Amino acid sequence: MSAPLPTDLGKVITSATVRKVIYTVYVVGIVFLGAIQVGFAATDAGTPAWLTVALAVAAYLGVPVAGLAAVNATAPAVSGPSRDQILSDLSYLDPDEQNTELQAARARVEG
Repeated sequence: MSAPLPTDLGKVITSATVRKVIYTVYVVGIVFLGAIQVGFAATDAGTPAWLTVALAVAAYLGVPVAGLAAVNATAPAVSGPSRDQILSDLSYLDPDEQNTELQAARARVEG
């Protein structure tokens, strides 16, 4: 019998420090393997089988590492200009023109 999957993937590894270590180790490992690959390519020595396997495994492990990062990332709060900011930008217009511009802006945002 298999263990149930968590319903919230953000709870798989809840420690930000542990996630940071995972990301760091992964990135350092990828850079290290890439440097070795470049070294072999520069000498025309051919790529050893172990390096080909290590690069393939590292690429495969990128999927769960990226998934872990994605479920723990929070989108920054996005807020547009307030009604007062829009109106202050339109202060050179008379009130009817301001209202028309405000309605046009609202229509663009609401689609």
